[in-house]
Amino acid sequence: MNIAVLHAHHSNIDYMEPLLATKTTKQLHYVDPGLLYIIPKHSTLRIKKLVAQQLARIAESNPDLILITCTNYALYIEDPSISEIPIIKLDDLFFRSLQSFNKASFYFTNPQTVAGTMKRMNDYTKNSIPKNYQTHVIEGIFDWIMANEKDKYDQAIVQYILEKPPEHVIAFPQLSMSNAAKILRQEGLEVLTPIDALEKYLYSYRKLQ
Repeated sequence: MNIAVLHAHHSNIDYMEPLLATKTTKQLHYVDPGLLYIIPKHSTLRIKKLVAQQLARIAESNPDLILITCTNYALYIEDPSISEIPIIKLDDLFFRSLQSFNKASFYFTNPQTVAGTMKRMNDYTKNSIPKNYQTHVIEGIFDWIMANEKDKYDQAIVQYILEKPPEHVIAFPQLSMSNAAKILRQEGLEVLTPIDALEKYLYSYRKLQ
């Protein structure tokens, strides 16, 4: 199986590669952070066109599916496929995994991802039972992950949560928070991440092939 993955930042490759790795899987990773900088400067129609052009280039490599890891990209993709190649949005899988929870606390370290993520979440759940979702931003630490100070970043997240843990499920929408989620689970907290949702999807997908 050939999987093409579109990222907005190269650091996300580290989270995807081990998860996608099998003897029969080929990974093609594409990184394009530029779109995030031009979104504020162009119309929605223009951004959709640029994203469609990016997907068309990726489709030329003939993958079996295209995985989108960035919510801000997913916002501008409406079609479920391109050239008959399925487009899988990682946040869709994540939102689906949260459907059984009426309450959840969403934590972010990048303030720029909050609005897009919650808009996608609200769109995804608009026809379901109303949910009680709270959002929290852990300020001042996102630059650490960008500077590859991963241990410092993870510990700051863990400390923030443990100081005042919520009574309901914790949702970490950003891939960069995956390692902190593992530590918090060892402390007995229930934490959901996009990685968990993708693992379940890939297991089901491979069984059907």
